[in-house]
Amino acid sequence: MNVSEFAKPPEFDRNKFILGALLIAFLVILIRTAWLCDDAYISFRVVDNFINGYGLVWNIAERVQVFTHPLWVLLISAFYIITGEVYFTVIILSIVLALAAAAVVAFRIAESGASALLAWSILFFSAAFIEYSTSGLENPLTFFLLSIFFWLFFKKELNLKTFLLLSFTASLIALNRLDTLLLCLPALIYVYTRVPKRKGLLVAIVGFLPLVFWFIFSLIYYGFPLPNTYYAKLHTGIDSLSLTMQGLQYFTDSLQYDPITLVFIIVGIVLAFRSKSGAMYAAAIGVLLYLGYIVKIGGDFMSGRFFAAPLLISAIVISVVPWSLPRRKYVLLLAGIAVAGLVSPGAALLSGSRHGFDEKGYYRRAGIENERAAYYKTTGLLNVFEHKGIPDHSWYRLGEKWRKEGSGVQVISGVGFVGFAAGPDIHIVDGLALTDPLLARLPVYNTNDWRIGHFRRMVPPGYVETIATSQNKIDDANLAVFFDKIRIITSGNLLAKQRWVEIFKVNFEQYDYLIEKYLSAAVLEVAYDSINTPKVSGTMWKLGGNTVMNKNGLRVRFDQPCHAQRFEISVDNNDKYRFVFKDGLAHLAEVVVDSALIPTGGLRIDTLEVPDIAAQAGFDTIEIHPSGPDECYSIGHIRIL
Repeated sequence: MNVSEFAKPPEFDRNKFILGALLIAFLVILIRTAWLCDDAYISFRVVDNFINGYGLVWNIAERVQVFTHPLWVLLISAFYIITGEVYFTVIILSIVLALAAAAVVAFRIAESGASALLAWSILFFSAAFIEYSTSGLENPLTFFLLSIFFWLFFKKELNLKTFLLLSFTASLIALNRLDTLLLCLPALIYVYTRVPKRKGLLVAIVGFLPLVFWFIFSLIYYGFPLPNTYYAKLHTGIDSLSLTMQGLQYFTDSLQYDPITLVFIIVGIVLAFRSKSGAMYAAAIGVLLYLGYIVKIGGDFMSGRFFAAPLLISAIVISVVPWSLPRRKYVLLLAGIAVAGLVSPGAALLSGSRHGFDEKGYYRRAGIENERAAYYKTTGLLNVFEHKGIPDHSWYRLGEKWRKEGSGVQVISGVGFVGFAAGPDIHIVDGLALTDPLLARLPVYNTNDWRIGHFRRMVPPGYVETIATSQNKIDDANLAVFFDKIRIITSGNLLAKQRWVEIFKVNFEQYDYLIEKYLSAAVLEVAYDSINTPKVSGTMWKLGGNTVMNKNGLRVRFDQPCHAQRFEISVDNNDKYRFVFKDGLAHLAEVVVDSALIPTGGLRIDTLEVPDIAAQAGFDTIEIHPSGPDECYSIGHIRIL
């Protein structure tokens, strides 16, 4: 080797320098926007219980999987056992994973520095990607694993060894959140068609062993292969059309407040199909499958959260697919992305320590909200040194109060902060059923009054007393029997024969008739404010936000005595409805509405005249008792005229 070779200065790689500088800028952005949400603390309570020897449980008296991301919970646990602190631990872990994902895209996947810069620009100016790179949820781990998966898929030779690595990575992605497997599935199928079929099947089985082992563990430990949230959020009794319409609202919300995200998801899909590459097709189909899934389940209440992972894949596609632009147009494109990202209502990069304090950007559309704006003032990293506690939130302080008071049973919805702060000795009954094994198997209390991701259940009479005393005091005999079966599964001896009998029967819905009997005997109760929105004549009886009743009818409650003389009502045709006006337990008067069959079917608009005796005395309840041959009853609305 010549001495002159040592004296030769290293080549200056301008692209790598720029990308390195941008990686530092990305770090600054993540620090400025880092936060944690209430839902994340649901998992943190499980982590705390796990590390303190109570098991992977929410309430220490029962084994219930309340999280959708086992891998994320286990990863946090590994660091929590060292630090003994959750706030900074999770934020630092999230930032490292998000940075790692961005680095893989730029330095391992992108075809050129220009491609990497374009992909990064898309991610930087996407509110969804930036906001959910932290938050305490599993997204940053999903980002990192997806970047590894598509690095293998696009950059490695597609042989059995690569297929094994892809299967293993996809297994971890599913273990981190099961539904994100849809993003990888077409790519896995594409690779499978290019390897020997028998060996490929064996390789896939080996690769997916982590997920298989978790399902086995979950069935043994919890009694169910899927998390409790699956039953709480996807078995609600809400009709599929209403959920689909809500899902479309989720897209509209994102397009309005964070246009960069959806626009470039679509751009990535279009470029993939224009490339005429089978691998690109597979990546695009995975994104389309996931978008369809988002529509089907009704989206989410956290604006943009479900679009962050599809955007990452579209950005990866854009960084890999062949394209060329003149330098001037390329610079204009980058500038356009920056401007669009900065002027959008949900722009994350412009937010500072006061984000959310004046509620700018804290918006709601069909129950969808800017979750970071809602919580940043209490959990934002830039505000942490001003806080008296982490998080500085009333729910957290309520949990601390419960902890000081000692053991007991509490009923509340919104259980993250309060549950973590309350500690293991407080048993919390979750009104949204995310953490409750019985309530999760009951339908939404009122299908006319729900918010996506927040499906309220009625706490059955006697249920709280049952939890508090460990003696079954549930009023309804059928539901009491069903709860006994659930309790054997969640609290009984893991290996007891009777427990496994009940696991089989409950998972195969052999006790669902008990819930049906309970529901057939239950009387639905709603607040007047939740049922007074006018409906259109002819609306189908089960759709449009109508309140469906069983033969036991419906109670409409008023906040204060009502003296109205007339109501506009919409009720299902071809039935009779008896309206009973009551003051407390006192029966004041009643009116029968005979809903004649109308040509178009569906709801009929009518006027309900209130008897003078009821209007003058004042009533706080209207009971509606339906009757008719088809036993299909519903009311669209009841509105004071």
